Amino acid sequence: MIDAADRAAADEARAWEVFQQGRAQQEAVAPEHRDCLDCGESIPSQRLRTVPRTRRCQPCANEVERR
Repeated sequence: MIDAADRAAADEARAWEVFQQGRAQQEAVAPEHRDCLDCGESIPSQRLRTVPRTRRCQPCANEVERR
């Protein structure tokens, strides 16, 4: 019999697996650079590797979070 804790652990493991697959796919097709949605400056490659789907550079992302 599967209890709620077992189900939660399985869900968490599956979510992690999906996250890793998505990240691997994104890294395989990630552009070398991308321009920031707000200021138009190039987003540093380190930020793109860390947050592959980001559309903002760090200063603009910080500004959005402060709002």
